[in-house]
Amino acid sequence: MQILPGSQLIGAGNANLLPADIHDIDGDGDTGEALPQDANGNPRDFGGGLDIGASELAGMIVTTLDDESADADFDLAADIADGGGLSLREAIFWAGETNGREIGFAEDLSGGTIALTLGELQINQSLLIDGDIDGDDKADITISGDADGDGDGNSGVIYVSAGTEVTLSSLSLTKGLAANGGGIRTGTGVELTLRHTSLFDNVATGRGGGLFLGDFSALYAVNTTISGNVAGYAGGVFVDNSSSATFFNATIHGNHGYFAGGIETDSASHSCCRTAP
Repeated sequence: MQILPGSQLIGAGNANLLPADIHDIDGDGDTGEALPQDANGNPRDFGGGLDIGASELAGMIVTTLDDESADADFDLAADIADGGGLSLREAIFWAGETNGREIGFAEDLSGGTIALTLGELQINQSLLIDGDIDGDDKADITISGDADGDGDGNSGVIYVSAGTEVTLSSLSLTKGLAANGGGIRTGTGVELTLRHTSLFDNVATGRGGGLFLGDFSALYAVNTTISGNVAGYAGGVFVDNSSSATFFNATIHGNHGYFAGGIETDSASHSCCRTAP
């Protein structure tokens, strides 16, 4: 059984009670060390604290709303213990360095906003970011491209690199400003899933105010709202060449573009955009 982000089991264990690695399950020749892996083969003491149970949360828990960059001269434990907490940007970086697959948020961050003072977040590996802290399938975390609090965007919100599989769950993405994809922009060959997520009040000077889906990619948007976004071309969502976009129980309204408001696909695209209850 996998621990979910926000669980009370996270970080509540005692590493001193771990048994010795008598069978050398990690093959490093050290049978006197504490058990290094959980039942799923993930690191046993992961993300700065031991979880209760047979498995660890395979990821990080963000503990601050501040936008701080990771210090690559540190290891993960040192970065967590630097006094500033673990930021979302740091968690994304360390997930890539440690093969993490999930990022959640500490309970006391519920209802908070992360202002991206250091620019657009870049996701370079397959990953789940889950902003549902209290388990109600609603966004508890907002990520904003408005770095200075003046109400206008200063950068895009999230860029997803080519060839990755990324799920963004229970997040609100707003005030992004970019040439393409003010809220989310993807590279080529991305599989992007949005769940219980909203993209609103983002701006692109080119295409896809809310979201720009790169070519040969797939979008699955479930219980997601895309509204109030603006672009020169496709205010809500732009689907590039040979990509597909599927919407289930999605709301797309109030988006504005000079050439298209809600959704637009490239003329050479094989995509099929549909909504279903």
